Amino acid sequence: MKTVIVLGCNHSGTRAIVSILQKLGGYGGICTNHWGENDQFLAFHKLLMKIEFGSDRWFDLNTFSNPIPRGKYSALCKEFLDLYNRTLHYNIYFSYWKCPRSIYFLDAWKEVTNNVLFVHIIRDGRDVAVSLRKSNKRSYIPNDEYALRYWGAYLKYLAPLLPSDCLTIRYEDLKAGVNKIAYAIGISDKEKLQAAYDILKPNVGSWKKEFIGNPKSTMLIKLGYNN
Repeated sequence: MKTVIVLGCNHSGTRAIVSILQKLGGYGGICTNHWGENDQFLAFHKLLMKIEFGSDRWFDLNTFSNPIPRGKYSALCKEFLDLYNRTLHYNIYFSYWKCPRSIYFLDAWKEVTNNVLFVHIIRDGRDVAVSLRKSNKRSYIPNDEYALRYWGAYLKYLAPLLPSDCLTIRYEDLKAGVNKIAYAIGISDKEKLQAAYDILKPNVGSWKKEFIGNPKSTMLIKLGYNN
């Protein structure tokens, strides 16, 4: 059974990818939160954050300062994954999960998983920043400029960790993303593909009216979001 692991900064469209995977027939496990994150993986990553950083401060820029040594959490991730896989039914075609916190433990996940497809979604950092600011308390995300810095730091940290065969998708072109994912998983069912197309409602360019501050970043230029 193939597993799809969704990667991406908070509010970059990872929830949209989860919705696509669901429509394509994947199994995402128990999810009682509005982020579309598997409850078990979410709780596990929160625990790892507390072990590594002393608290679940996902929004703290300091967490990007020192990469975690390779293999440090491999044993814990393997133990967790073995237990989780025992709960899956044999007739599941593919499973998936996403959790932005997994960025810090990606080396461990790469080491303990097999038959896995990594999907990384990228979105205009200015739209990400506005969404982060609007959806979080000021004690987490104080302003749009901080959120934009967080987005840039997240992607910079993630870049060297991405597997060479990772599937990269642009939020601004989700329909092409559906096709890429379906092809990679081996799904050609037209009804499932159409069901995935039908839920696509990307929110693009809202930052032009809602960004507060100076919407500039070297990462924006690097990724082509400089218009």
